[in-house]
Amino acid sequence: MMSVLTIYAGGKLKPPFDALCNLYVKRLSPLKISVKEMEEKQWKSLVKLKSQRWIMWDEKGIQFTSSEFWKKLDTLSPYHICFFIGESFGIPKNIFNQNDEIWSFGLMTWPHLFARAMLLEQLYRKILAQKGHPYSFV
Repeated sequence: MMSVLTIYAGGKLKPPFDALCNLYVKRLSPLKISVKEMEEKQWKSLVKLKSQRWIMWDEKGIQFTSSEFWKKLDTLSPYHICFFIGESFGIPKNIFNQNDEIWSFGLMTWPHLFARAMLLEQLYRKILAQKGHPYSFV
């Protein structure tokens, strides 16, 4: 089972991404997941707690299959997992440099709007896999 999850995402969602992400957040509602849309000045106020693991999404990070991603999440379940997705120019350096790990959706560059939707979809897929639902088969 997953722990508490927070997604810190640069920028505001626009249609049609807002509807897609909101759909996944609604489907994930039994879990403790929150999404915080960050403006430039808000990044500066973040303080890392010992109970948190900060994971940055960046094209230079570790790549996973869906199954590997789920297993990695399970190893982090004792912690409050904080995912960070930057805007066009990435995650501010003062936040990025505090990372516990850097993960990637692959070698391609993805818009932050896609990255947020892809992360939420993979979290949803993990929940369905735990229930044995056919949607999750990889």
